[in-house]
Amino acid sequence: MSQAYGAFVPVIGTIGTFDVPPIEPESFFDIFFEVPLASLPPSAIKTTPWDKSAAAVCGPDDHWDGNVDIIWTFGGGGGGHVNAHFGHLLVCPGFGSSNIHVVTGCPGFVAWAFQGVCAGWTVSLLNEDRTPAPQPLPPGWTGWISVSANAAIPIGAICCFTLNLTCNNVTVPVNLCAEACECGPVPVEPSTWGSVKSLYN
Repeated sequence: MSQAYGAFVPVIGTIGTFDVPPIEPESFFDIFFEVPLASLPPSAIKTTPWDKSAAAVCGPDDHWDGNVDIIWTFGGGGGGHVNAHFGHLLVCPGFGSSNIHVVTGCPGFVAWAFQGVCAGWTVSLLNEDRTPAPQPLPPGWTGWISVSANAAIPIGAICCFTLNLTCNNVTVPVNLCAEACECGPVPVEPSTWGSVKSLYN
C-alpha cells in the first residue's frame, strides 16, 4: 500500500499484491511492480536554494518520495507488517539548504530525533514557516526536513540518515538519502548576446 512521505499517515491506495512461492531456506527472490505515478500519492514537495538554470548541471530529481506499507499473511494463519520510507534530496555543498516536506498523522504529541547524520552534513526539522520545530511536535504536525552540506563534501557523496518519530510509544523511522551535486549558478558568457545577435545579422 502507498502512503504520503512521513509517519502515522493513512494508506492512499494499493500498489500491488502477489503470492510468495515456496523457497529454500536462506534464499530469496525479487518482485517488481510497474506502477503509474498517478496511482501513487503526490511525491513530497522539495525546495532548493539554487535557481532553475542549475538543474541541467545537478541533474533531474525524479525520485518518488513516499512510504510503502507492506502487509503479509501466511497460508496457515498469522502474518506481519512493515513500513518502508523512501526519500531522496539533492544538496549543493556550501550553497544553502535543501528541504523536503514531511507529514505526521499522530493524534498526540510526537517526540523526534535524527540518527546517523554523516560528518560534514547538517540536518534540522523545521515548521511550515521554516522556524525550528518544537520538541515534541504537536498533533498532526507537518513541516520540513532541512539538509545542508559543507563545501568540503565531494560531489556525488551520499548521506543516508533517519528521522525517528515516536507517537504513543511507537517509533517510526523516516529515511532520507541526501546526495551532493554540483548546483551552483550556471555562468553566462559575457559574449552571449553578441553571439546571438550575429546569428541573426
